[in-house]
Amino acid sequence: MPLETKAHVLIGTATIGMSYAHIKNIDCMSDYKLREWKAAFGVRPIVCCEAWAMISRKASQRKLCVVHFYWALYWMRTYQTETEAARTLSTNPKTMRENVREIVRLLSGAMNKVINWNRRKIGAMKGEKFTVTVDGTHFLIEEVYNDDGTINKGYWSFKYNHPGLTYEIAVSIYSDQIVWVNGPFRAGMSDLKIFKEKGLSNLLIQSNERAVADGTYKHFSVSQRGDGSHEWKHAKNRYRARQESVNRRLKVFKCLQDRWRHDHDFHGDVVRAVALLTQLSFGQNPLMESIV
Repeated sequence: MPLETKAHVLIGTATIGMSYAHIKNIDCMSDYKLREWKAAFGVRPIVCCEAWAMISRKASQRKLCVVHFYWALYWMRTYQTETEAARTLSTNPKTMRENVREIVRLLSGAMNKVINWNRRKIGAMKGEKFTVTVDGTHFLIEEVYNDDGTINKGYWSFKYNHPGLTYEIAVSIYSDQIVWVNGPFRAGMSDLKIFKEKGLSNLLIQSNERAVADGTYKHFSVSQRGDGSHEWKHAKNRYRARQESVNRRLKVFKCLQDRWRHDHDFHGDVVRAVALLTQLSFGQNPLMESIV
């Protein structure tokens, strides 16, 4: 059965009931069925349940239902064209587009409930100076042109040699917790410039804390990966690996893996919605070991 047909069947299965008991039964499905589910929606059924519970009240006020929620997850996971996705979901492109955008904005608005700077010290011992890792992650977009028809180089990502948007993401060293998602910014803006000018550096200075990052962050609030003793270098390599794991998990959703075709403001909503889902998924699929 092709993914498009499977997705329609899975949505029907999921909407039989959204109670925790029902979803836990689905979560015990065979590995094969679970792979089908994640191929369609990106995260496990229990994560879908938790995310829907967070937005269901506001969604109902906007006359949105759980079917629209699964439309949004399917669209973000597969990033089909609106026509293709609407055909799969047995609706029309306009209805699908409007409802998907509303659900994505609700998920984006709920991100701060689970991703919060104040959670960075969960699991840390009192007095720890190094609390987070930080990195910029780039996402591909279509070319942006100046008024004279030339390509706007401000969006050029030298990581991918293609136009893009970048986000600054920080992860707690001591727990499976994303604590900071900031963006979008033009990919031509350096990670260090974003760090120094867009808030995270000031937060660390005010808290008398430091971050672990790669060598592009030449700043007194940051310890680069190669600095320090052998043991500290080894620990920092592990911290950075966890950060890279978060970046990869965000891109499980093809809307953040493929070249973005929509407006940049909506891209910000999608990144925050996916960050919310990714954070919730750590309860079922944790990051690698946190500390030495």
